[in-house]
Amino acid sequence: MRLFSYILLLTMLGFMTWPVSGDTSSRFRLGRILSAEVGLQTVNVADLDKYAFKFPYRNKAYAIVTVKLDPGRSLSTYDFSLVYSGKKYPCIAIRAGQDDFNGDKWLIRKASPEDMYSMLFVVDASAFADDVKTITMTLMYNLSAQGQKRISLPFKFLGNSSFISVTDIPDKGCLVTDEENKGKSNAN
Repeated sequence: MRLFSYILLLTMLGFMTWPVSGDTSSRFRLGRILSAEVGLQTVNVADLDKYAFKFPYRNKAYAIVTVKLDPGRSLSTYDFSLVYSGKKYPCIAIRAGQDDFNGDKWLIRKASPEDMYSMLFVVDASAFADDVKTITMTLMYNLSAQGQKRISLPFKFLGNSSFISVTDIPDKGCLVTDEENKGKSNAN
């Protein structure tokens, strides 16, 4: 009985997860990552302060990480960065559900575990190979040195295609699986 209680406690705290058939989400510090995509199609951000972020790249790519958060968690633009090819890229905007990305909305105070939230990053597209299908980047937690700080994520590369709509992301996630990722990704 004690072992079961311990396992239940670890699962509730997010240190352990049970695999679910067909589940392609990934646990991370605040909940579950359901989708990670990067593409060349411009993502509009309302009220983005043009002086807050510098994008010195000739070719920009937009990366979106969509998550479901554990009960009572919050999410802000300052929580996470992406790391790729030795460069760190800050989160520039977040959104709840299907809302538009908005530079003025930098914090979601208390997330609902039923809702999806997305983080937006702008990365240097010149580092990607032309024929790549998956790009592995590291999602890094910026605020603490304790607990899970980094998670390696396979991003589906969309090229000029559209990003998936939040309404089309299944509850079990749609991350690229290990089988799809083998031999197709850029090194991180």
